[in-house]
Amino acid sequence: GASVWRRAEDLQPGDFVAIQRGQRLFGKEVAIHFVYRPNGRYDHAKPITIDTLDEDLAYLLGLLTGDGCLTFPNRVILSSADEEILDHFQRMAQRLGLHVFRNGGGRPYDRIIASSQLSQLLLHLGMSHGRAADKQVPLAILQAPREMVIAFLRGLFDTDGTVNRRDGYPVLFSVSKTLIDQVQILLLNFGILANKRKKRTLYKGEYRLSYQLEITGADADR
Repeated sequence: GASVWRRAEDLQPGDFVAIQRGQRLFGKEVAIHFVYRPNGRYDHAKPITIDTLDEDLAYLLGLLTGDGCLTFPNRVILSSADEEILDHFQRMAQRLGLHVFRNGGGRPYDRIIASSQLSQLLLHLGMSHGRAADKQVPLAILQAPREMVIAFLRGLFDTDGTVNRRDGYPVLFSVSKTLIDQVQILLLNFGILANKRKKRTLYKGEYRLSYQLEITGADADR
C-alpha cells in the first residue's frame, strides 16, 4: 500500500498506522470521581473511600486483569497461589476496610472480596466484567501517569507473564487479542519492542487460541 497522511477521525478498521516508539507520552489523570449506585432501597454495602489512582491500586488492576474475575455480581475474585500476590490483595482489602475469604467448591486458589462498591469501582476504572477473551487495559491506566502504567504492567506480567526457558526472555500470554494489542502499544511508548504471535494449545481434547508477546534482546533488558 501507499503511505498517506490522514486525520485520526478518518481512520477506518483495517488501516495500518505507523507510530514512533519511545515517545513516552503519558496521561495526567489520577482523580477517580467514583459515585456508588446502590442496589435497591435496602442496600447496606460497606462504603469505601478512594479518591485517586496510586501505584498500589494500579498494580491491583494489573493483577486482576491477569488472574482476576468480575463475572459474578458484587464479587471480586483473584485466583493465585503466589503468596506475594495474595498478600497485596489482602493489604488492599484491609486498606479499603474489606474482608478476603477463600472460595469453596474445590477452588483452593480463589480469594474473594464480596463488595458491590469495590466491584462498581473497578468497573468504573475500566475493568472488564466479561470473559477472559474480553479483557483489556482499563481506561484509567490508559489515561494515567507513567508510574501508574508501570505498576499496572508489573501486576499483569506477575500474573499472565513468564520467562522463556530457552533464553530467559519475558513473555506475556492472554486469550484476549485486544489486551495483547494494547500492551504492545504501551510497551512501545516506553521504547520496548515486543513480538506478537498466535499460539494454539491443546486443552481437554481441543485446540484453543491464545496470543503472546515476547520481548527479546536489548528490549528485554530495558
